[in-house]
Amino acid sequence: TIEILNHLNSTDKFGFCLFDKQEFIGFLFLKAYSNNAIQNYFLTQKDWFKNYFKSTKPIAVITQIALTKKYRQQKLSTLLLHSSIEFIKSKCDTIISICWIKKETNNMKFLLLNNGFKNIKTLPNYWLNDSIEKDYCCEVCGTPPCQCGAEVFELKSPSII
Repeated sequence: TIEILNHLNSTDKFGFCLFDKQEFIGFLFLKAYSNNAIQNYFLTQKDWFKNYFKSTKPIAVITQIALTKKYRQQKLSTLLLHSSIEFIKSKCDTIISICWIKKETNNMKFLLLNNGFKNIKTLPNYWLNDSIEKDYCCEVCGTPPCQCGAEVFELKSPSII
């Protein structure tokens, strides 16, 4: 897809893939932002994020992680996360990720918490204006516009846990 090509042709986007022999297992995408540009990643409360992040190094954002159904619940997402942290830790001193607030189990949230990430901010109605502007129906809450909130997780001074 276009997103994969963007990562391959970029100096600030990174992609990590897992394979079992020739079979694709999953991927993780990261993007690095300067302290001056990190607030542009967020859909709301941009000023709060601009003031919160004071790093002189780029800040890495986990933009997406996914595993094929066959390989879920095998701790492979942890392996993928650790590999990406090992790669990016020399370039960034902070890694963040945004998670949907869900009523059902949120595997991404548990992955982050189990690997040293801390919840630094809760953002109510995070995708509301975005869903109105782009006219999409949320897969989580099922309503247009999206009423979901988000949680922001942070890992400072990343290292392998």
